Amino acid sequence: MCILTKKDLFAKIVKSQKKIIKILIVIIFYAAVAFLGASFTDISSDWYTSLILPAVQPPPAAFMYVWAFIYPLLTVLTSLVIINESFSNRLRNLLLAYGILNILWSYAFFTMQNPFGSIIILAVLLFIGYLIYKELEKIKPLYSYLFIPYLVWLTFSLFLNYGVLFLNPV
Repeated sequence: MCILTKKDLFAKIVKSQKKIIKILIVIIFYAAVAFLGASFTDISSDWYTSLILPAVQPPPAAFMYVWAFIYPLLTVLTSLVIINESFSNRLRNLLLAYGILNILWSYAFFTMQNPFGSIIILAVLLFIGYLIYKELEKIKPLYSYLFIPYLVWLTFSLFLNYGVLFLNPV
């Protein structure tokens, strides 16, 4: 039978509080990425409505549902990595770069109206996504499998972005 001393109990509480703070930071990070990305997105602009979109372009509501699935998935996945204390500096930096580039894609595509620039950002996002996948695979294969839906979405987004670029030459 294991009896905890007051010192051990205090150490466990502090450790739990640190995990909770880290998870809150993850939630705030993904909420900020989602909010900022959405703030640059305007599908009702004259520019966007004048675009010829690929035939496989989903209706606008589909994007909302996809992101409503992906952001919580990424939040849970990142939280699991933190809880298991496997969060390397490399993975942290890759996820930060992912967040910044995700926001920049929305800015480049919708605000700057630059499909070429946004396709470059998406290609870099896909590469960073692959690196994140490999980092997660090292920690626990299940985590990398949970990241696959996001990689599939990035690949499809790259295809859609290419379609916009191809169908709307400058």
